[in-house]
Amino acid sequence: MIPFRSIRYNCDSLGMHRVSLWVTDQLTGLQDHCFTTITIQDNNNVCNTGNFTADVGGLLITPYDQPVGNVRMKLESPAGAIIRDFNQGKFLFENLPIGDWYKISTVMDLEYLDGVTTLDIVKIQRHILGLESFDSPWHYLAADVTGDKKVTSADIAAIRKLVLGIDARFKNNMSWKFLEANYKFPVTDDPWYETFSEEYTVSGLSGDMMYMDFRGVKVGDVSQTTWNGLKRIDTRSHLILDCSKSLIPGENKIAIVAESDINLRGMQFSLRYDLKGSLLNGISKAVIPINPEHLGWKYADNGYLLLSWHGEKDIQIAKGDVLFYLEYDQAPTSADLESLEINSDIISAEAYNANSEIVSWNLEQSEGRKSLSFDCGDPIPNPFSRETKLQFFISSHMEVSYSIMDMNGSVIYTKRENYREGQNALTIHKDQLSGPGVYFLKLEAGEYTKSMKLVMIGN
Repeated sequence: MIPFRSIRYNCDSLGMHRVSLWVTDQLTGLQDHCFTTITIQDNNNVCNTGNFTADVGGLLITPYDQPVGNVRMKLESPAGAIIRDFNQGKFLFENLPIGDWYKISTVMDLEYLDGVTTLDIVKIQRHILGLESFDSPWHYLAADVTGDKKVTSADIAAIRKLVLGIDARFKNNMSWKFLEANYKFPVTDDPWYETFSEEYTVSGLSGDMMYMDFRGVKVGDVSQTTWNGLKRIDTRSHLILDCSKSLIPGENKIAIVAESDINLRGMQFSLRYDLKGSLLNGISKAVIPINPEHLGWKYADNGYLLLSWHGEKDIQIAKGDVLFYLEYDQAPTSADLESLEINSDIISAEAYNANSEIVSWNLEQSEGRKSLSFDCGDPIPNPFSRETKLQFFISSHMEVSYSIMDMNGSVIYTKRENYREGQNALTIHKDQLSGPGVYFLKLEAGEYTKSMKLVMIGN
């Protein structure tokens, strides 16, 4: 039963209020309700409140009601524009003159690559081909990185340029798209069926307005790495590539060979090589049809080549297949071979199987070099409010320890635990930290160490 049928407002109620609207079936007694907001204004100036300023604010959340941190907001008024960053999943502009007009919006022109990988290209490609349709209007908004209100191969090209470092941002879009939180899409497979608002406009501020909530999605992140609490979870698979027997007399290339079977849908990695050795000219196709458009040379001066590839159909890889060749200006030497490393220094080293699951991988050499026995991803989600999860791979059963430090370098939490061979995960809860803020996580496994930043935001 609903507690009352009406609400009375007076001069003490100026501003925005969240209300619940109920409907009751008179025959069955069944009830349902929804939430909306109403704004109480003193248009005839009958209230003598004595207040000359008011506050405006609201929540910054995902389609799944999770807080979004590190959001840049813009407040426009007759006095000019104010731009401010908010990190707690909510925003607040205080002491604004009553009676003025205001416009509130997000200005997310930062961290474009966050959560965006070749897996997003894979998912967009499968949607375009009709193999795997998007299941919510938010996926369409995330996929439309070009901002032309449709999902096409142009979006794939734009994401690939971002992943490869060719472009630093999307040319016609922000890194996040925020809408008025209460907006309901009338057509789930066409979010552009009607115009939606990406800002709040107040014609004349009459009191506090604290429910200007925004709901947003990370542009380009179709796989929902940053805007879904379930997140993407890596499989316990690990693809090993081998190049130990790849030097062929008279050939200016090194063959990269698969050491296990996999049905491959896409892949990306950072390839590190020695700048003092033979000149690396590129990567040529073998079983995988790699083209120049799949390569990124932005970091070549630092000894890195980036690759982002996806196929229109899955490719069955068998153990012993040559995936691709590294092409040099002359016959490569054993020193060139030993300098090679596939890693996640710039973009994460990951492949995608026939289920679009993430498979971590690395390059090993059975002769002349010790195999890499540790690989670590990034915390997901990050920022987080309740908990974050970190995936890592170890090639043998071993003890792994991690420490959490605050901004002053003081250790606030440490733990040691034995983990099995293969893909593993550890979970960091908010109770292990001192509250919202920036922390540093240090993970140690044998002789390997990796440090990363954690950002915890309030509920």
